[in-house]
Amino acid sequence: MSAQRWKLAAAIGLFAFATFAIARIWLRPGPVSSRINFIDASTGERFSFARSEVVLVPMKNPRTAQETLVPVDVRPDGTMVLIEHYRPVLEVLGDRNRVIDPETLAIKLPR
Repeated sequence: MSAQRWKLAAAIGLFAFATFAIARIWLRPGPVSSRINFIDASTGERFSFARSEVVLVPMKNPRTAQETLVPVDVRPDGTMVLIEHYRPVLEVLGDRNRVIDPETLAIKLPR
């Protein structure tokens, strides 16, 4: 093989390796879940939706047709809190909110 062919083979090999490495980094699944947990601010009922289903918050409860579903973070100890980004939604909910503490954003489920 001539030196020019070796250079071409090395360039192709390097390009293939770089493409594989970049694709592996970009296509690696991240720590983000494909589903989001929601709670009905009026009843405390829990729901889970695929990220692709979430369009507008508060979401409509499929059982009551009321727009009272808000996204929550479920902590390792099992407690739930409204995601801080959605704090302004509490104003939209108004009196319909019966389970979210407006100060701490903690979910207090009815017993």
